[in-house]
Amino acid sequence: MRRNILSSWDEYYCPKCGAILNDQDGFDPDLESWICKECGMHLFDESVYSGELYEDVLWYCDECGALLNKQSGFSDYYSSWTCEECGHYNPIDEDEIRKSDPDEDNDHWVADTIVDTLAEIAYRYDAYKNMEGQSEYQYSKRQSCQNKSLINKIKYKQKRRKRRRLFIILCIITILFAGSLVESYKYRIPVGFSLESCLDKDYSDVEDEFKNAGFTNIKVTPEKELEYEETDQINKVKSVKVGLARKFDSFDEYPYFRQVVITYKDMKEIKVPVSSREAKKMKYNDLVFEVEEAGFKDIETKIEYDVVVGFLAKAGDVESMTIDGDEKYTSTDKYPVNAKVVITYHASVEDKKK
Repeated sequence: MRRNILSSWDEYYCPKCGAILNDQDGFDPDLESWICKECGMHLFDESVYSGELYEDVLWYCDECGALLNKQSGFSDYYSSWTCEECGHYNPIDEDEIRKSDPDEDNDHWVADTIVDTLAEIAYRYDAYKNMEGQSEYQYSKRQSCQNKSLINKIKYKQKRRKRRRLFIILCIITILFAGSLVESYKYRIPVGFSLESCLDKDYSDVEDEFKNAGFTNIKVTPEKELEYEETDQINKVKSVKVGLARKFDSFDEYPYFRQVVITYKDMKEIKVPVSSREAKKMKYNDLVFEVEEAGFKDIETKIEYDVVVGFLAKAGDVESMTIDGDEKYTSTDKYPVNAKVVITYHASVEDKKK
């Protein structure tokens, strides 16, 4: 049942035909279920289990008429259910389902016809004969076997559903992949040159060659691995990749939008041993040692002969250190191994005369 929250009164209506249930004889919002007398739709309270194997079917105890759907743990996957109210054994299968008539009252558990009544009596008699002579242990064991069989059936159905979903996903992926191949085939263009012709060339020249060939998605990345003695290899191409292909010839064709990655060689970077502020507090010979230990090779020292008395600065104190022209840097900054390092320090005026 659905509630019309737009009304100022508590009004309930059928979601199928829109009939106002409050106007129907015998309707009570506290009922667990109700059959619309206009269209015959069976309506449930939200707290009532609506079924999985048999959706929208209410199961009532054949003995006391209790609603089994509200009992704890009930599921229509079970082949039978023992009523928690009276302990009666109730079969749960498709043969027990009867369609509801809008004109009948809410005592759905009562047989509708004499034939149904006789069939129900015969079934109860057979069930009684089958139960006769069985101990409580045997009965519970049989119930346990039935439950295990039901669980196995449920697991099998779940596995089948998973397989179907996986198959559908694989089909979708295959269709998308095939579509992308067909689409990309229409936009193929020849490279016009081989990988070997690109190696050890300047990366900017190789980039221009790909642009002239018609490729639009070009990415250039440095690989910083060169030592100080290998400065002649700076900006030389190390590898070229077109899509997933690491090798290609001049007659190979690829979509013009396929990504081209050009990797070139660059100088290795090393961390600065001290910050620009810390450098000014050091003696120049100690600073030169720290810089050399860090890996810098191109180091130049400059002298400022400005120490007369030595109150403000003493001979050998560092005035400044620049790296590639930068005057400010931290101890976490990195520079190429061939960066120019200039250390300026103070010296006595007398030393200049000498």
